[in-house]
Amino acid sequence: MTSEHKIWAVVQAIAETAEIALTGTPIDIDPRELEALMSETEIKQIFQKLAQEENAIELLRSPNPLAVLLDC
Repeated sequence: MTSEHKIWAVVQAIAETAEIALTGTPIDIDPRELEALMSETEIKQIFQKLAQEENAIELLRSPNPLAVLLDC
């Protein structure tokens, strides 16, 4: 899987979760669903890149390396 495909897999997971959430409500992503596609480190790096460099999401909390709550 290419880097671009990995980023799109994360974006798709965010979009699917946001689609069923109330507007303006933070969403909880379970990155374990992505572990079959990429490593834990890659998942973490993509979430951080989307938050810090692209300003596409806001990471609200990450209590462990794979639990992410974000505001889209």
